[in-house]
Amino acid sequence: MIGRFFSFIWYIARLVPRAPLAGVRVGSGSAVLLSFLTAIFAFIAIILVLLGFDLDQVSLWLDRQGWWLDIVGTIMFKIMLAGILAICGLVVASPFIDRRPPKTDKKHAEEDNRPGGCMIVAALVIGYVCVVGIISDI
Repeated sequence: MIGRFFSFIWYIARLVPRAPLAGVRVGSGSAVLLSFLTAIFAFIAIILVLLGFDLDQVSLWLDRQGWWLDIVGTIMFKIMLAGILAICGLVVASPFIDRRPPKTDKKHAEEDNRPGGCMIVAALVIGYVCVVGIISDI
């Protein structure tokens, strides 16, 4: 049910014509994403107002809770970076782990889907960025 709701909001965000905001091109994916997020936050604000909350009070509460929300967000971000780093490690280690001989016949040559040299270099670069993100103090 929640997935259908978000799907409906996404559909509406794609239908509604969008004005350029903050240098975003009209009709681009970024404009659709901004429209989607605006619709979600507007829906949340409407629900809070209908439940009797004052949005100024909600803003003050969020400001008071900001310290631990920042810590939780930082931890979740670093966990995501660690997961991406693990995937990059698997891609870089794959030539050493996968010891199958390469396919020599032309009929089955397309089935050999090992990462090539460019993919390994890209995984090294992405892994480096993840390491810097993990050890840096955000």
